[in-house]
Amino acid sequence: MRVTCDANVLVRAALHPDGLAAAILKLSISPPHVLVLSPLILDHVGRALRYPRIQKHYALPDRDIQA
Repeated sequence: MRVTCDANVLVRAALHPDGLAAAILKLSISPPHVLVLSPLILDHVGRALRYPRIQKHYALPDRDIQA
């Protein structure tokens, strides 16, 4: 089954690897599922991870944000 995740789910999964969003992401990349993403979703994730309020709490280096 093809699955897509909203940018919010992807951001939450990145910030909280033991959380519910990460569990959903892990399920969506496990067979028989195939995760389908668009450049638009990936762009939104990259922008969200660079938001000042996110950077204030998580201080993610730009090199780690690949989107």
